[in-house]
Amino acid sequence: MSETESIIQRALDEGSKPKPQTQTEQKPQPKPGKVEMGRDKPEHTPQNGDNTHEEYEVVESKDEQQIMEEVKGRLVDDLIYDFNTGSGRRVIGLSYAGVVMAARKQGNIHVEDVKIVEDDGKFMAKAKGRDVIRNFEIIGVASQRKEMDTRNGKIPDEFALVKAVAKAQRNVLRRLIPEAVIKAMIFEYKNQHGIAQ
Repeated sequence: MSETESIIQRALDEGSKPKPQTQTEQKPQPKPGKVEMGRDKPEHTPQNGDNTHEEYEVVESKDEQQIMEEVKGRLVDDLIYDFNTGSGRRVIGLSYAGVVMAARKQGNIHVEDVKIVEDDGKFMAKAKGRDVIRNFEIIGVASQRKEMDTRNGKIPDEFALVKAVAKAQRNVLRRLIPEAVIKAMIFEYKNQHGIAQ
């Protein structure tokens, strides 16, 4: 078992332990530092000084690269993304590969249905996922333009449908993974790279 898998397993085990009955029985636990996760920010029109849209675009681009590597049959092992926004704020979060690995390690998560709609130059995908142990169901959605921007202008993206489906699945899996697992993975990444917590 790799170190990352051990971290995920510890976080899952911790999340399944019964909670103490009273506050006085509970010992204070050290908490990982605050984590900025671009994908978890609400989508809205950016205002002055607001780089939520920039974070979203960077995360989507990085995840698209990982999806394409997976399509080509290549090993994708960057579980965490780590980048600075234009304003210099550091953003660390779970990548597409990190979400898939955490979901596999957790187990008992099913993506039960994916529906695709083609409209207005894009594909829209809706995935339904279920955590069968915790009896929890959720929907994840994503859209992908059929054309992509290149240095030579717009060209058709022959993998637009694949990207839309993969992103919808990523979104539903991400919401079914316990936050404790995600925080533990990011906490370990910060420790390995000497990032202040």
